[in-house]
Amino acid sequence: MGEYPSGRVTFHNPIDQTVGWRVYFGDGQIHFAESTAGQTERLSYLLQQYVPQCELTLPSEPFSDYEFLCQLWRSEQLTVPQFRDLLTLVTQEALIQLLAIPKPKVNFEAQVQLDPLLLSSPLWKLIWPIEPHIDQWSLMHTDMSSAFQRPFIQDWDKLVYFLRYMQGTYCRLSHLTVALKKNLCLYELASRFSMDVKDLAITIHPLIKYGAVGVNPYEGVQTLNQPRVACIDPSQALQSLVRKTLEPAGYSMIPIVNPTKVFTTLAEQPPNLILLGSDLPDIDGYALCRLLRRIEFLSTLPIVILKDRESLIGNFRNRLCGSTTTLSKPVRPDELRALVQELSPSQDDAVANPSQSKALIHA
Repeated sequence: MGEYPSGRVTFHNPIDQTVGWRVYFGDGQIHFAESTAGQTERLSYLLQQYVPQCELTLPSEPFSDYEFLCQLWRSEQLTVPQFRDLLTLVTQEALIQLLAIPKPKVNFEAQVQLDPLLLSSPLWKLIWPIEPHIDQWSLMHTDMSSAFQRPFIQDWDKLVYFLRYMQGTYCRLSHLTVALKKNLCLYELASRFSMDVKDLAITIHPLIKYGAVGVNPYEGVQTLNQPRVACIDPSQALQSLVRKTLEPAGYSMIPIVNPTKVFTTLAEQPPNLILLGSDLPDIDGYALCRLLRRIEFLSTLPIVILKDRESLIGNFRNRLCGSTTTLSKPVRPDELRALVQELSPSQDDAVANPSQSKALIHA
């Protein structure tokens, strides 16, 4: 935050990469924090905790936490002060989870911003009230890496023995054994029992230490099988438009604004589809497309050239460079979404083979 004026940082736990956490910031202030997956489970729990008076129906498809919360404000279910308080609480809950990760993997995206911008708070002001909660989650982190993990009954005999002698402590969870059979994450269990998710985790943690209960990763479909779209273009406005269009539709973005970092970035994060600007600094987009086609696993990958205007020369260059098709600028979100859905793989086939990156590095 001190080095860059604005952007978005994504954190992943190396132990369980099925869920991550995003933090938006600018001018040294935090604007919002959210999860990369599990929005339905997490927001259902948080809204039940903080605004139970709101009547809501969460989308079944992947969506943006921030845009959904903005709808509450726009629909006048919340006043502006109530909405800002809600953004603060949702952000703090995400900070608790991500700051409890001992050694997260971190990815930074420059100049990615929210619109509209309704929260701006110093990091210390957000963290100071939640520091005890961060410490408590940190103590449990070895056994429960996040509130997205799914507890299950690992040893029935141990569970019955434990609950028999701890009946007073677990009287609130009289239906615990039934709930643990349903493959629910901690957020869902907390909603079911009307408990704070941290208190529920503290309650279940001894059962995990004793060996009566185990935990599985979240394994959200939109995270594990999320098609990855690389956008190679220096325009921050275009990067923002592509992100806002594709992320809510279930795609993971790989923004590349510096063409010199294309090969390194694609080696680390093999995409399923590439959006490539025709006018790039230091290298022509058509020439870069030809270079990408020489790499084995990119030879048949869908590559869409984003061109400024229609011309016979442009169409000829497009055929020569080997791109799949073109899309004219300014890009229309509906056209972009439809084209990407047509060209990208199904979600079952979306995860690239890790060995593909070796071919890129070797090339």
